[in-house]
Amino acid sequence: EAPLITTTSITSLSPTRTEFELSEALASLPLDQQEAYILLHNNHAETDPAHPLAGIVRSNVYPLGANAKVGGIFLNISRINHSCAPNAVQYWNDLLGRETVYAVKPIDIGEEITLSYYLGGSSVERRQVLLEQFGFWCRCHLCSLPADELAISDRRLERAQELDRLIGDPERCENEPDTVMVACREMFEIFEQESVRDGRLARLFYDAFQLCNLHSDLARSQCFAEFYYEAKLNSEGAGSHNVLEMLAVRQRPQIHDSFGITNRWKSSVKDRPEFANVDEFRRWLWKY
Repeated sequence: EAPLITTTSITSLSPTRTEFELSEALASLPLDQQEAYILLHNNHAETDPAHPLAGIVRSNVYPLGANAKVGGIFLNISRINHSCAPNAVQYWNDLLGRETVYAVKPIDIGEEITLSYYLGGSSVERRQVLLEQFGFWCRCHLCSLPADELAISDRRLERAQELDRLIGDPERCENEPDTVMVACREMFEIFEQESVRDGRLARLFYDAFQLCNLHSDLARSQCFAEFYYEAKLNSEGAGSHNVLEMLAVRQRPQIHDSFGITNRWKSSVKDRPEFANVDEFRRWLWKY
């Protein structure tokens, strides 16, 4: 979906000036699109009633790319509700100039498509952030689990946050790779238990790829590069920068900047053994 308007039309920090600039940007659009914009949800209607157009932007804007300073308003995508266990992900495709939405789980006919506005840890943390930033108390399927099941889920996702910090420590990755691989493996198991299929899973595959590549383990790094490539292909499409960048790397992991800092786990792509079943492969891949 192409953006209806972008934040490039906003040049001032003044709320009054911003409201005027947005009104000018909207005036250039067909009447039906202007009306559709006005009907978008405004989380700030009560706290800032004098600036409704700006409130709608603040409530619905999506960044046009990772770390982008420019955002866009999308009439259809803005209406997709949040879930802490989303079945779809959104991605800004620079090549298309479109915000895309891809299913990352099977979606039944009549089932609601959901995105995640915030991927946090426990339900308490997620609900608090969503209430403060988006003005609603989350009642998604995950947050509505029975208390005992929710407590188990909370512990898992809090543990995943701890593991993410460990995996992201460059000194540990270089000096304690076995510890980091155990953390990657545990996080993967948590994601399986929690049915996580969004960007967190792709990032885990990328982290594991870099860890193996760092220590010259080409047999495993190629596998993780392939998993990352497939995850990004399924969630961002063939025209994604992440997918295009991995086209060559998945064939020759050694061309990636992360390769060969040490030879601790040295292997070649040809060293990958044959496996009798998936369980055997997983034990080898995650170094059980």
